[in-house]
Amino acid sequence: MLEETKKNGILINVSKKTVILSYAYAGKIKELYFMKKFELIVPCHFGMEAVLKREIVDLGYDVTEVSDGRVTFSGDEEALCRANIFLRTAERVLIKIGSFHAETFEELFQGTKELPWESYIPVDGRFWVAKAGSVKSKLFSPSDIQSVMKKAMVDRLKSVYHTNWFAESGVSYPVRVFLLKDEVTVGLDSTGESLHKRGYRKLVAKAPIAENLAAALIMLTPWKRDRILVDPFCGSGTIPIGDDGGKYGARHEKDFYSDAVGQCHPRENLGRGF
Repeated sequence: MLEETKKNGILINVSKKTVILSYAYAGKIKELYFMKKFELIVPCHFGMEAVLKREIVDLGYDVTEVSDGRVTFSGDEEALCRANIFLRTAERVLIKIGSFHAETFEELFQGTKELPWESYIPVDGRFWVAKAGSVKSKLFSPSDIQSVMKKAMVDRLKSVYHTNWFAESGVSYPVRVFLLKDEVTVGLDSTGESLHKRGYRKLVAKAPIAENLAAALIMLTPWKRDRILVDPFCGSGTIPIGDDGGKYGARHEKDFYSDAVGQCHPRENLGRGF
């Protein structure tokens, strides 16, 4: 529900995720959007963390942590959208739900149950643990980790929504979890299908290199777009496509690129100049 209050002549619309300030400026109504901040986790190929970090910084966001195979930065809903559209070396973008220490399945259950799932998953949402990874941790069975976490999520949402059954007929909310030295990090997958699949290839076959890895390799070279790029063993053209003027970093379904850019672009300067 959207609530409205009026304070000092300014109309404030308050929702769970967004605050909108509307006020008169030069005879027109202006709206400033203050979006909820998230910790966003972006997995990538091992060894490509520095390249991904540079991409995120170039988009204008502050990187908070770099670890093996992932980069974390802070941002709002717009950052979430822009990261999914424009990052060329990322595999996916996760919203960090929380983290905790767990050495037993009971600790995993309780830690998962304490997370604020109701802030992200509605009563009709379809939710499951899509993938679990474990490195140097006492809990190492992916299927058991997935099962225990699903039960904990259901338990939490039952108490919040006061229901004993979830139809899960709505939007999908896949969850991914990483265990490193018994530290559990839980993220909500905002991407779905991996970002190396951009929609421009209708016929696919086995390839020796993924498109996001090809883009990262090109970004590690001194090659510039004003030079000729020669790939004598191009095969299906993965490496040349890895640098197609920057558009590889956006999905290529019909009208997606122009529509998404059109929505993001006008909002880049919101709030400036007042």
